[in-house]
Amino acid sequence: MEDIPTYSEKGVPGDNVGNTVAGSIFATQRQLFRGAAKSFGDGRLDKVYEGKLLRRVEVTRVQLVEEDK
Repeated sequence: MEDIPTYSEKGVPGDNVGNTVAGSIFATQRQLFRGAAKSFGDGRLDKVYEGKLLRRVEVTRVQLVEEDK
């Protein structure tokens, strides 16, 4: 499960764009457009949240895994 990519507001791990001027401009634009979409009644943003799986996952088997001590 740890290898499955998930959605994050922070962007790609290891990417330092958020610490730059371009990153702050992008974040401001994202907030502006998301706020506008929400005010127009666009409900798609309610389906986007931190930790959301970015791929379809099909569970084929479930079992209890015992940890080695």
